Amino acid sequence: MIRVKRNDVMSYECQELQNAANDVDLTLEERDEAAEQLERLADAKDAHAQYIIGTAYRNGGLLIPDTVKARKLLERAAAQEIDAAQYALGKLYLMGEGVQQDTDTAYQWFTKACCGGHTYAGMFMDRIERGEQRPPSVMLATTRLLYHMGNIFRDNAPIPAATGIQIDRKRLQEFQRKRIALGHKPDDHELEPQGYTMQFH
Repeated sequence: MIRVKRNDVMSYECQELQNAANDVDLTLEERDEAAEQLERLADAKDAHAQYIIGTAYRNGGLLIPDTVKARKLLERAAAQEIDAAQYALGKLYLMGEGVQQDTDTAYQWFTKACCGGHTYAGMFMDRIERGEQRPPSVMLATTRLLYHMGNIFRDNAPIPAATGIQIDRKRLQEFQRKRIALGHKPDDHELEPQGYTMQFH
């Protein structure tokens, strides 16, 4: 049975808040504010925000690590069919980090993630099926590296435009910040001169 995921697309608001929380050029206070707003989105049942904040509580860094909050948020995102959250829970239960180690529960989460299209969940399922209970740290390091490399490529990929113009996402954010610094609102669009129209779709 093939399931259609309900939450494939991250909202613009969630994506912008995630970018702000990760932007080292912003002040710590600004990044904290973005994280707080992401938590509000998570409380409002935004599955992607639940996943982002859940991993932030799991990994630490901007937020103080809290495995209980991490598990709850990841479970909420996983219930909304976010395969990355299902995969993260599989790793939490397989390794016993913040939860009691449970290979059967880990396998169930990996199965859901694999059905949802997660690339690496199948590797862990194969290891469990072969009786290799604890994955070697080299395998975890490799999957983390591949995951982060994928994020780097995704974050730096140009945004395709229907007119053939491509704009780098970081450049677009920089442009938006400059417009706001000049006094424009984030959703403010200047009027175009009469007789000349330029549209981007």
